[in-house]
Amino acid sequence: GSNLAGLTCRAPCPGVVLPLSPLDCDSDWVCSDCGQARTVMQVQEVMQQALMEINSFPKETIGAAELEEILFRLENLLSNTNWMVLEIQQKLLNVYMKTKLEDRPTKDRQIQLCGNILQYMDRLDPDNAQSQKRQLVKRCLVEARLETLTLDYRKGIVDKTRLAKALTEKQLLMSSAGKQKI
Repeated sequence: GSNLAGLTCRAPCPGVVLPLSPLDCDSDWVCSDCGQARTVMQVQEVMQQALMEINSFPKETIGAAELEEILFRLENLLSNTNWMVLEIQQKLLNVYMKTKLEDRPTKDRQIQLCGNILQYMDRLDPDNAQSQKRQLVKRCLVEARLETLTLDYRKGIVDKTRLAKALTEKQLLMSSAGKQKI
């Protein structure tokens, strides 16, 4: 399954809490790892808490730091596959793409966010690999990887072969994007 409704289990269990019967609104929820159950009421409380965390930030002026803070606050409530977490990650990626920050931790975070979002898109709509949004995220991923590999190459951390492979990947992506516009 896609686990888009997943909640986190209680620490230290790394499992995802999902409904036993997804089509039954009154179904109990159970952890995929430890089997611990939660009632619908407990799940609703977690969801309300998550929404309160999200709504505690102003939407109009929200920036990267605030979005990162929301994700941090949600990690003990919602699974990293939950649709709300993934929506916030998409907003965060958009902020990073617009700000054009060049520091290494931001580039690494962009790469991580792109990977998460692409996995989400694969689960949600696996037959739509050529969508414009998916291609934009893929381009962001390829460019961020190329930039980090270029920095690593200049520092002597990676060899020319890895850098050339990333450059080829970018060229292939750009050429396939050009063919789609025709």
